[in-house]
Amino acid sequence: MEDIVSKVENMIMEQGFLDEFKIKPDTRFLDIPGWDDLDTVELCITIEDEFNIEISDEEYECFDNLVWKVIELIHDKIK
Repeated sequence: MEDIVSKVENMIMEQGFLDEFKIKPDTRFLDIPGWDDLDTVELCITIEDEFNIEISDEEYECFDNLVWKVIELIHDKIK
């Protein structure tokens, strides 16, 4: 799970042009400085490519929520 967290943190840093980003259990995507809906779509595509998974429209809804929910989604799909 730590590997997934680290990869997603790096994706968010690269996409959001942040020098540092650490996921906390209560972190929301909208809490990320400068983050918008387009960033969320791009992150979804990056996650699908990186982890070789498909994210349905229904599952995508969690991307508007807590970052940790996305980590759990990835973990559930690759285990």
